[in-house]
Amino acid sequence: MKRRDDGVGIGTTLEKIADKVVESALAGDKDAVREIAERHDGKVAQAIVGDGDAPPVNMKLIIENIIVDPKETSSEGVPPSADAE
Repeated sequence: MKRRDDGVGIGTTLEKIADKVVESALAGDKDAVREIAERHDGKVAQAIVGDGDAPPVNMKLIIENIIVDPKETSSEGVPPSADAE
């Protein structure tokens, strides 16, 4: 593999390692291909699964915004605020 000379200097240890990984990937090394893909695209997300034969765990996040008037005591199911007079 040839690298263009950008005037900054080439041939660092990390560049040499990267070149070897690319050469291995081009030669068919699946581990090298996976390493390059994970560095480029990120690792594939893994499902959170239950124990044994249980299905994957499903998580649901609910954010609820409740606006309460601290002086209003007749709100159904909502206790008055501690600041209410």
